[in-house]
Amino acid sequence: MQTISRQLSQRNTRVIVVSADSVDANRKLATRMKFDFPLLSDPSLRLIDQFGVRHVGGGFKGNDIARPAVFLFNARRQLVWKAVTDNWRIRVRPETILEQTAQLN
Repeated sequence: MQTISRQLSQRNTRVIVVSADSVDANRKLATRMKFDFPLLSDPSLRLIDQFGVRHVGGGFKGNDIARPAVFLFNARRQLVWKAVTDNWRIRVRPETILEQTAQLN
């Protein structure tokens, strides 16, 4: 997301990332990677469950984590596109996200 966050911002598209990791772990990651978007912590997996992307036992030491997912909402806050993968190593290509956001504006 970092590679396309500036382009998304120019399209009036906000990036918000949610992780099952702790606030401290996310803060360290965001600082190290120089993220220019919020990286929110959801260690209780409440929001992750609301979006239906919990990966049971898929994390370190068998912890539950979030599946890689991208959700796009229009200006009326309606879900208009989503991509969810089953493998944390597989992510939606940035170009695909840009193509989809171009259709929103």
